Amino acid sequence: MRSSNAGGLPLGGEINRSVIKAVFLDIGLLQYIRGIPAISVLSAENLLDAYHGALCEQFVGQELVAAGGSQNGALYYWSRAAKNSSAEVDYLRVKNGIIFPIEIKKGPTGRLRSLHLLLKGHQNIPYGYVLNTGNVGTVGRIHFRPLYTLF
Repeated sequence: MRSSNAGGLPLGGEINRSVIKAVFLDIGLLQYIRGIPAISVLSAENLLDAYHGALCEQFVGQELVAAGGSQNGALYYWSRAAKNSSAEVDYLRVKNGIIFPIEIKKGPTGRLRSLHLLLKGHQNIPYGYVLNTGNVGTVGRIHFRPLYTLF
């Protein structure tokens, strides 16, 4: 998966070729490579609790690929590498010509510093999504949704 600046479309037009983030084809492969025993995932209350949300991020990536990717079958995310201030948003998705950032969080709330930075610097993005264990809600330009509702 490539990091896009998200300044406009297509997302692949503004990628940082030196930054890449791996997303496996299957959540089971991720578990195997990381040495995560299946019983620990099955006994977890939810995927967001298991391994700091890494499995949940993998799940969302798989679902995005199944739905056609971020754009044109490819997956993209946003990252900013600044001295003492790096930031990253888990996924970018394009729907009807509009870019939507997607952040996966363990709890119903959080600081969401990276998502706020992205939205502040990109007025062309109307709002972003946070997928979490909380309820449906909206705060400013951020829509909160339970993990299962986006797909």
